[in-house]
Amino acid sequence: MKLKDYIFYRMYCIYKKNNEFARVSAIAYLSAIDFFLILPFIFICAAGFNIKGNSAYLITVLPGVILIILNCLGYFNKNRLNSLIRKYNRSKYNRTIKNWMLYSIIFIAMVWGILGMFPIGHAMMWFFK
Repeated sequence: MKLKDYIFYRMYCIYKKNNEFARVSAIAYLSAIDFFLILPFIFICAAGFNIKGNSAYLITVLPGVILIILNCLGYFNKNRLNSLIRKYNRSKYNRTIKNWMLYSIIFIAMVWGILGMFPIGHAMMWFFK
């Protein structure tokens, strides 16, 4: 089981049940998780190459846009969605993993992304002294 596929399937089902734009919302959720997980590495690139100003904004926004595009290409296809629904419809994890656990993934990714920048920032400042 690919964890990312399962998270997409479950978030799709949650948003579908609430009569929201399920596919787009699940893709946005996955993209946000991906972005926060790579945020410390983006910070390493920006600090390591001493990037400032508009270039720093670009190096921060560009990976987010690329992640959204990649997730759209991977999950917006109707056939892919139907195959994920067939694959995970009767999964044993549907009852084991509660919805609040899925919602907490984004907060864990945020904490990783934001708190992961501070030790990296101090190490980079010490290294480039």
